[in-house]
Amino acid sequence: MNRVRNRFAPGTAGRIAITGGYAATADYLGGTLTVARAGDLSGASSLSVGAAPVRVTALAGGQVLVSLQGRGEVALVDLATLSVKRRLKTAARPDGLCVDPDGRNFAVASNHEGRVEVFSTEAWKSSLQLNLTGPRACLWLAGR
Repeated sequence: MNRVRNRFAPGTAGRIAITGGYAATADYLGGTLTVARAGDLSGASSLSVGAAPVRVTALAGGQVLVSLQGRGEVALVDLATLSVKRRLKTAARPDGLCVDPDGRNFAVASNHEGRVEVFSTEAWKSSLQLNLTGPRACLWLAGR
């Protein structure tokens, strides 16, 4: 099984992802994703992903999801090729991102609409919407 790890420095939760030997971080003001080799942070490059990338989370195979608050979408980025492979419309101002332990689903929390929406990583279609009050974020808990 291809293991995925997210490691966070204090205050950077959801802004740094490590997968496939790469580390990626989102630059909200610059609209870019910065990608470097995870071991020594060498070879840093930037990729323009769109307005206001606020969260980044790792998927298997050296790919990450990036929530783009300024566009109301999530982008799938391949870190090895520095390319956006897919874009998915979401509720306005997507913020929190989380992936289930098997990597089959991911959830996007919307700050604007007070909603968490679950998508399939295979079909890229919504399978569940939850309306919430209070702060919106998500955390996937593995079942037994």
